[in-house]
Amino acid sequence: MIMKGIIFDINWERGMVAVLTESEDYSVFELLSEEHLDIGDEVSWNENHPLGDCKIKNYTKNEIIEIYFQDHWVNNQNLKSRLLYQ
Repeated sequence: MIMKGIIFDINWERGMVAVLTESEDYSVFELLSEEHLDIGDEVSWNENHPLGDCKIKNYTKNEIIEIYFQDHWVNNQNLKSRLLYQ
C-alpha cells in the first residue's frame, strides 16, 4: 500500500517534519540529512505505517530521500510536541 500526504509543518532546528496524510492525521519523521523540503510538498512511502528508517518520494521535487519515521496517527493537539517545538 502506498501512503500519500502533504508536508504540513517543519521544525528546522530539530529536523522534524509533519505530513498530513490522506487519512486526515499526521505522520512525523526526522530528516537524516540536509534535504530540501517545503511546506506543501507532496510525498509518499510504500508501507502503510512504517517506523524507523524509510525512503520517501517527494513528487513535488522528484526526489527520493531517506528519513526516520517517529510516529503516525498524530492529532492536532499533540503535533507541536511531536515536532519537538516544546
